[in-house]
Amino acid sequence: MELKEIDLDKLHVGLSSVRIENVRDELDDLSHSIKTHGLIQPIIVFKKSDGQYEILAGQRRLHAFQKLNNENPEEGFDKITCSIMESTDEYNAKAIYVSESLTHLPMTMTDIIDACDVLFKKYNDITIVAKMTGISKILVQRYVKFARLPKLLQDNLDLIHKNPKSAVNLAVEATDTLCYTPNGDISEQKVFDLAKKFGDKKKQSQEDYKKLKQAAEEHPKESLEKIEEESVKIMNPKKYSIVLDAKMAKLLEDAAEKFGKTAEEQLTEYFEKLLEQEK
Repeated sequence: MELKEIDLDKLHVGLSSVRIENVRDELDDLSHSIKTHGLIQPIIVFKKSDGQYEILAGQRRLHAFQKLNNENPEEGFDKITCSIMESTDEYNAKAIYVSESLTHLPMTMTDIIDACDVLFKKYNDITIVAKMTGISKILVQRYVKFARLPKLLQDNLDLIHKNPKSAVNLAVEATDTLCYTPNGDISEQKVFDLAKKFGDKKKQSQEDYKKLKQAAEEHPKESLEKIEEESVKIMNPKKYSIVLDAKMAKLLEDAAEKFGKTAEEQLTEYFEKLLEQEK
């Protein structure tokens, strides 16, 4: 196969493409990685009779380059390295895509957490790890903290929440809320059970989750049954309504998805941090 840099405007996703869903998911992380380390794996294309190129594998890499080029027009992201194959039909194209995909198994959440933890142990700097991996500093910090949580939580993420990122968030929040330490009075089982209850409460309402968290912070040594009783006594949080334009709403939704939260949870977190700074 010929290796060549091709202008982005000459590349097109055709009907031969296999990937049709989740193509633009988490492009921020991929873009950050490409900007930090460069394009590690060229995309695969074939040349059409009109001089344009159709992508066989690498849609997300193309979208990441388009994003980088829009944000950094003078930094050379207007071209992408491609492996050019001979002309092919739709069935061969799908076979090529699947073959390439099978050689790149996705990293599990456990793999990502372990990688961040190993790098942090070496460099002892969240910012360095974030730059090296292309993962945001907030997530790196969360993953490093998770790597030091009770093994019961680490081994049972799927029982806390079906979304791995949400499960990590809930595990960290439960540990922080109860001020768990390996040699302290709080058991691993209690932290695990609280993390699951946090997840259940969030499914019901954000208000119920907030009340349970406050009750656990105020009564960490009480039983979970007693903590739930105390949470019922807490006054309901006050609600405010705000209106976001379409652009800001999309930014909020993207950030929430990235951190495994709902848009409401992400917005609440932003405002709480902002108000804390105003104290």
